[in-house]
Amino acid sequence: MNKHIEKYLDLYLKRENVEYATLLTGKWGCGKTYFIKNYIEKKSEEKKYKFIYISLFGLKDIQSVNDAIFEELHPVLSHKGVKFLGGVLKSAIKLGFKFDLAGDKNEETSVNIDFTKLNPFDNNNTEYKNLIFIFDDLERTLISTTEILGFINSICENENVKTIIIANEDEIDKNNEIYKRFKEKVIGKSFTIYNDNESYWKSFEEKYSSQLKKPEIIINIIQSTFERSGNKNYRNLIQTTDDYIDFTKKIKSDYLDNDEFIESLSEQFYTLSLEYKKEHNIDSVLQSLKQDDSGFYYSLIFDTDIWKMIITSCYNSYDELNELISSLPIFNRKEDESWQKLWHYREMNRYEFYTNLEDVKNKFISIEYQNIGILMHAVSMLVFFIKKNLCRNISIDEIEQTLSKYLDKYKETSSFPDLRFFRLNTTGLGYINEEDDDFIRIRSEFYKKINEQQFILENKKTIDDFYKLLPFIKIADWSNTYSNYEKYECKVFLTEENVNQVMEVLIDDSNNYNGLYNFCYFLDERYKTNRSINEITLAEYLKAEESFIDKFIACLTNRYNSKELDPFDKFKLDEILNMLRLKKERFKVH
Repeated sequence: MNKHIEKYLDLYLKRENVEYATLLTGKWGCGKTYFIKNYIEKKSEEKKYKFIYISLFGLKDIQSVNDAIFEELHPVLSHKGVKFLGGVLKSAIKLGFKFDLAGDKNEETSVNIDFTKLNPFDNNNTEYKNLIFIFDDLERTLISTTEILGFINSICENENVKTIIIANEDEIDKNNEIYKRFKEKVIGKSFTIYNDNESYWKSFEEKYSSQLKKPEIIINIIQSTFERSGNKNYRNLIQTTDDYIDFTKKIKSDYLDNDEFIESLSEQFYTLSLEYKKEHNIDSVLQSLKQDDSGFYYSLIFDTDIWKMIITSCYNSYDELNELISSLPIFNRKEDESWQKLWHYREMNRYEFYTNLEDVKNKFISIEYQNIGILMHAVSMLVFFIKKNLCRNISIDEIEQTLSKYLDKYKETSSFPDLRFFRLNTTGLGYINEEDDDFIRIRSEFYKKINEQQFILENKKTIDDFYKLLPFIKIADWSNTYSNYEKYECKVFLTEENVNQVMEVLIDDSNNYNGLYNFCYFLDERYKTNRSINEITLAEYLKAEESFIDKFIACLTNRYNSKELDPFDKFKLDEILNMLRLKKERFKVH
């Protein structure tokens, strides 16, 4: 398709004393860079030309262009013919020129370029003969239009160096007078690059066959998915392929050996990724696919939350990923459970439908569902069919009451399910009515309660761990105390339920109150007023512990009021109580 461009470039390179550049334009992702790099590779076999390929993408000034050119020329500069002064390269050239691109003699459009480090334009230096400059991504440079076009003009006009410019002209302001005059003055010929499917896919196969599992299957899927998407951006395809290869490296080889799995995985990965790269909104992509008549959305092998994570960021945990895959129906072929059958209710007769619906309802009421994804499927189905007047003898209120029993069961066994995204729904089937308001509310509240209980359990563990530090506090072993204290300092763990536990450790049978003094010193550090979290003091942040201090003071006051207490002990207790009251004052918000 682009052979005529190659033929022209062949002629262009052979010409002498050329003062003009060649422009290759085309839409982003059409294969411009692929075309020119292929061309460079072909011509390099002739060993006649030295191509200096510079991407202007993101470059901020002319010096950065100079640096990029220097890097490309470095192999040439290692030659003894360009080394001098003890082998140290110290050449510099100033390409000082004035280029009135706007045609108004305005000094602001004049450019003075300091091209340091090298002199590729020295006609006496044979090492620089037949240099071909290629400047890609002209529309993406951060350098001012005047500077970059002036620089290119100088190379073409003043130095007679053949130059190929690659750009997406649609992204350049064609009304820009500077660009218009530059094009009239400097561009000898311009061509539009178009997608060359046949040669591209041949090259794609050569590049990726060794990196893809089952390339004989996958490449056909990739090509058909790419073409079906209507996405003509080859750059997006390359990015998606690199992402897919990185992603599949995390998957056990045994799973990738399964044809059904890898076909579904690759098709879904490429479909979602390519659409996402077009829209940059994964929710919009999924919604659009859901409304599509193809049924693609309902065949997703992973839950939508999981796909969102895979496509928009990354899925880092090897173990979690493979655990997820192992639970997919593809690798667990057995007779479908009633909830699975019910998901395909459209294919059922009346007897099958009511039989399976009744089984789902009974198992739900009997607290039989262990997998939280399956449990939510049951809830989703029951809510859906209740509203269709097909499910009797249970209401939405009763569903919520039954879920409370599931919570009670989790509490009894301390086995709350892990609600991280990869465990939410590993069934390979979307919820039958996931956008229903009642289902969304019920699921959200249920998950919230699970998270609250998990927090309580984790907090209890933290509290239990902290009390292992009390013996160190009692004897003022601050080294051991504070070496382990950091993880507790911003957590509320002193509660009135724990007062007796603390006192048992701090007060021994001989009424030695040193432990109480030391505990007060610890509290003084804990409730610092000169340290803040989110702009509030530590004491204010830990205000929930005020009830502990109150009860602690009350217990010590009862001891203080004991008639049997020795006056000296009473004196010490009075000091400790005053210290505690001062700590309590710190909880007040100022």
